[in-house]
Amino acid sequence: MQANGQISLKGRPISRFSSSVSVIILAITLAVLIGGWSLFWFLAAQQTESLLEAWTKREKSVDRVWTCPDRRIGGYPFQIEIICEKPGFSGEIVGRQLTRDVSAFHATASLFHPDRVEVLAAPPFELRSADGDGEINLQWNTMRVRLDGLPQDVDSVSVDGSDVSLRGGLKGFGALAGRAGTLSSVISIVPEHRADDVYSFHLALDDASVPALDALLGSAPPDSIKFDGTVTKANFGAAGTLAERLEHWRLAGGRLDFSEASVTRGATRLAAKGALQIDDQHRPQGQFAAEFAGAEPLLKRYGVNPSLVAAGSLLNALLGGKPNGNGASADGPPALRLPVTLQSGLVTIGPVRTSIAVPALY
Repeated sequence: MQANGQISLKGRPISRFSSSVSVIILAITLAVLIGGWSLFWFLAAQQTESLLEAWTKREKSVDRVWTCPDRRIGGYPFQIEIICEKPGFSGEIVGRQLTRDVSAFHATASLFHPDRVEVLAAPPFELRSADGDGEINLQWNTMRVRLDGLPQDVDSVSVDGSDVSLRGGLKGFGALAGRAGTLSSVISIVPEHRADDVYSFHLALDDASVPALDALLGSAPPDSIKFDGTVTKANFGAAGTLAERLEHWRLAGGRLDFSEASVTRGATRLAAKGALQIDDQHRPQGQFAAEFAGAEPLLKRYGVNPSLVAAGSLLNALLGGKPNGNGASADGPPALRLPVTLQSGLVTIGPVRTSIAVPALY
């Protein structure tokens, strides 16, 4: 028993020594890992800053100057963050010399997804014409922008915001005004049609007020607005004025295809599917399958009698349209489906050529 006790006592120092060695090895391993990760993060942050410098130099070479005062890079250990106080811009956009200011800019990229950047900006966004021809002011409560595909090409841009308001105007664009409780938009390259510069787009505004719609709808907001579809031959990097870029797009066969374009205000809903192009007189032209619900005053104003919605056979014979199967939309008043055509600067609803004139875009 005494011998066994001696063996047990002699074994304790060996056990303690083994534990100490294990702790030391673990500490060294952790130190190497942390040091290696820190070096990796530092090099990644340096590369991010170099890419930012290269991009600003490239932009400056085409007369677009971006500034990022008091720039700071952080985000260790798993992100890279670029923070600017009062970033600015001056240069040419669609042929006009403009300056821009934002209160603060905060961009974040994960080390695991460096091509995906999320941007938070503090309001307001102010865009001014250098020649004094106008300015645009954009305000918001929250605004988040996500860019995918950096640093080479931006494959997708998404914007989500709340309590967004726009006011102001620029010469050639007219007065701009509106607001939205929520805003969601995405534009992304369609990979299988990259050679044709085809992009999908989505825009949704809820609890919105767009003064330009008031005369058309003849009632009070709020509105719910949605656009989904694709744009072909979209060259966002093209130079020139807005008119020159639109003409280049027209000559290249540019086309807007809407899978859904809708405006809902109270019990009134206008929805359409179709395509738009620009004719040789620079006017929008195209044809849509449209649906009108709760829009009797609007239709009567332009010579279309909505009472025909109840006379299915007569409607098909005279207007080339048909009511919903049950004579009403799924969640509201009776709906009338009719073709709408934009041609030669005029709008035709069913067989009725209305007095709505479509002016040239440029």
